[in-house]
Amino acid sequence: LGQLEHLDLRSNLLEAISGPALAQLPWLHSLLLGSNRLHQNYRDNAVAFSALRSIEVLDLSANGLESHMVGGFLSGLTALRVLHLPRNRLSQLPVGIFQGSPQLTELDLSNNYIMDIEEGAFEALRELAVLNLALNSLHCLSTFSLR
Repeated sequence: LGQLEHLDLRSNLLEAISGPALAQLPWLHSLLLGSNRLHQNYRDNAVAFSALRSIEVLDLSANGLESHMVGGFLSGLTALRVLHLPRNRLSQLPVGIFQGSPQLTELDLSNNYIMDIEEGAFEALRELAVLNLALNSLHCLSTFSLR
């Protein structure tokens, strides 16, 4: 499997991802993990994701992830271009949450519970072209800024 470029593990019951297993997939560019339970072991899973140096597309939709968990998953994913995080439990977007993935061009945050976007939350995302914030709990965008 060392030549694998695309891996679809959506709609399983995954609670944990093995770092050594991901490290054996150096050519992996697309990882689809939607509709699993990655919130269960989010600290260990975040460490395992550090092996995904070439990942460009990551689907973490419907995994029960909360705002404080996301930054750990993205830390060091500098090649990441597309990130799907809909149907999680995100309630806010703090400053620096996307700092580990500055090449993001597409970001789907739809269908969460986002009420607060801190000033500068998107500051690191200079390449962002598509942002989906539909179906959240936003009340005001007065201090909202993409820079």
